[in-house]
Order: sequence, then structure tokens, then C-alpha cells
Amino acid sequence: MRVAFVVGFNDPVLGVLSQEFSAQLQDQLILWVGAWSPHGDGDLVQFTSLFLDRLAVGATNVLVLSVVRRGREEFGANLRAIIYSGETRFPKADVQVVQFKNAREAPAVVQAIRHFLGIPQECEEPPSYPDSLDDLEGWCEGELDSRVIVLPRAIGAARKSRFVDIPLIYKSLLLLGNEYRDVRMDGGNENLRKYKAKLAELGVAISKSISESRAGEQGNEYYVAYPSESDKRLLEYHVRKGAIKDERYCLRIYFFWDAKSEKVVIGWLPSHLETRGT
Repeated sequence: MRVAFVVGFNDPVLGVLSQEFSAQLQDQLILWVGAWSPHGDGDLVQFTSLFLDRLAVGATNVLVLSVVRRGREEFGANLRAIIYSGETRFPKADVQVVQFKNAREAPAVVQAIRHFLGIPQECEEPPSYPDSLDDLEGWCEGELDSRVIVLPRAIGAARKSRFVDIPLIYKSLLLLGNEYRDVRMDGGNENLRKYKAKLAELGVAISKSISESRAGEQGNEYYVAYPSESDKRLLEYHVRKGAIKDERYCLRIYFFWDAKSEKVVIGWLPSHLETRGT
């Protein structure tokens, strides 16, 4: 879990953060520690309490943005002593400290938090996607770095696709290789939150595709050979959108999670696999 602390900045900076990161502030992924002393130093008592609390609930990547005014080096040393104590108690924690001299550095604070939390700049161009599935395998190799494997059977099915929303297929593959895989690998509330948010953004769902007993009634329809021809794996999950059977508007991506290689393996897309009821 990633958490950013903003310590000792002026109140107008909090106003900017509230506009830019309202959800992250509410979820305590960003924590504000205001100035309180006559010197304008951040409240170390409040910081200590919040810092140790976040480490105790699983924060492993922490960014501390603090103001250390000229002549207040003692405050900076005390802050680092608190951080060192927390790192000693929670050795898995990785804490980065960035110091500022100006308590009004809102743009730099926003930029640092965006970079740390992986939030894209608002001015960034939206990603583009291919308008066909002709080079699906090559695209996956380039964009997903082998986190997702698309088997030849799925490549062949993709080339015959009638599904009209081609970008949604690529976005769903990114979901599987990023947010879905992160939940499988590490779990955690933050990964789960990002995963659910991405599902909602794309308007798709991920669920069990079929029971093993029903799959057995369909021959090899729901099974693939992986990692060798002698191994048989069930395509037990699917990404789905749409309930009608019209292949132009109904999306299905059938896959399984291979825990040994830590990869998502796709055996069919983007249409329905047949069952006795279809």
C-alpha cells in the first residue's frame, strides 16, 4: 500500500490537494499534517501517530513531503528520527523523504504525489489502441511484458472476431495484466480498490465461466493444453460484458490464473464458448 504524508505546508496547499486528490485524501492515501508551532513546523505528535498507524495497517511504500524552514534543521532531524524508528519497527516499509524550504510549494507537491501514486497528469494524451486484432499477440508481448499469455487458439478466434468495440478488448487485456494480476499477486485493499475501479470504468465483470462438472460435458471446449500438450487446464474465468449472444456486442475473454508462472493465460476471445444450452 502506498501512502503520502504532507507535513508543515500552508493551508492553501491543502486546498489545492483537496481539489486534485479528494478521493485519495478521503481514503487516507494522502495524509495532511498541518503546521502548529510558532515556527510553522509540522505537528510531529500528529505525524508520529498517523505514520505508525499507516505502517501498522500495511503501508509498505511511504512518501513524506515536509517543509524544513531555514534555521529549523532540528525539526528535520526530529522528523527523520521518527521515520527511522518506524522503519525499525516495520522493516518492510520503504520510506522516501523529500524536503521543501517553501511552505507554499503546491505545484511541486502535486507533481510529487502524482508520480508516487501513479496518477497521470490531466494533460496527458489518452492511450491509443489498435483498430484491429491482427497483431494481438505482438501487442500483448509489447504492452504486457509476458504478464498475459494469449494461446494460439485465442489468437485464431480473435482473427475471426465480429466484436465491434476493439479498444475494449485491449483495455480488458490491460486490466488482466495489471489490476487483476496485482490482486492475485499481492492482495491488499489498495490493489482491490484499483481493480474494482477499473472494472467499473470499463463496464466489465470478471467471474467464473463454468463449473468443472458442466465443463466436462462440453468436451474440450473449455480446456486448453498448458504449459505442455499433456497438461489440461480449465478456462475457469471470463471477462464479460453484454448478455445477448450477438458476437458484435457481447464480449467474453476466457482465461485462468497460473499461480506457478504468475501469469494470466487466455484461451479464447472475444466471443462466447458454446455450451449444451447454446
